[in-house]
Amino acid sequence: RRSTTQHTSNHRRAHPHLYLRTTPFQAIDQNAMLKGFGKLTKKGSTATLSAGSFDEPPRSTTPTPSNPGGKPTSRTGLLSIRVLWAEGLALPAGTAVPSAVQAALSTQQAKVAASVSPSSVTQRRLAKRHGAKDSVQRTQCWWLPYLVMEFEVNQVLITPLGGDLEKPLYMYQAQFDVSRNSEISIQCYLRTEQPKVGSDGLADDMGNDVFMGGIKFTPDFDNVGSVGQDQWHDVTGGNGKIQIGVAYQPSSVGNSSNLQL
Repeated sequence: RRSTTQHTSNHRRAHPHLYLRTTPFQAIDQNAMLKGFGKLTKKGSTATLSAGSFDEPPRSTTPTPSNPGGKPTSRTGLLSIRVLWAEGLALPAGTAVPSAVQAALSTQQAKVAASVSPSSVTQRRLAKRHGAKDSVQRTQCWWLPYLVMEFEVNQVLITPLGGDLEKPLYMYQAQFDVSRNSEISIQCYLRTEQPKVGSDGLADDMGNDVFMGGIKFTPDFDNVGSVGQDQWHDVTGGNGKIQIGVAYQPSSVGNSSNLQL
């Protein structure tokens, strides 16, 4: 169990294959978009990622509008999740900005990252479909809050494309195979030091990262539909909110090309 300020993340050091699918985002080339966006890991439960007020029933038994009794419900289909950006994020009371992060924020690189907007990201992706990959920019923005997204046994690390400490910009999308009614869990952390040279720049040396809160919710699979809508979700155990879009398509409907986010 992580405390509200630190966590142990050895379980994220192994990265076996996952059933993770990627799709185009805002008419962007899918190969350029998600290649290298984050390290993926696979595990059997989320108990070790619980923090603070995140002690809740197992997600397979969480009541939802389509499953008020909270009983496990099997289903098959494709879930598309996109994480746009966060607003109002803050470190826990009494926690200072790590010195390495403070130093990084004063650099010209951080000033450029702070000017990044959703429209500028979209324009850059369209103009450079076969050029620089987003993974490079995401690795460079190590001083901004990153997210750990979980769905069923899948875990994805999402680092930002730009923004600042209070409003990091992610513009991330992924698709997951669904086997049952399951929670989406997204937790936010801030690094305490720059990733070591020669590491993957994403998943190493995270043991002292600061927990900034998170969100958990179970999509209403019966009503969410294949055309997703972006919604704000308030952070629990911290400050701020995160904008997320969710779309779901049952296997019987057809292929994933009908999913729209």
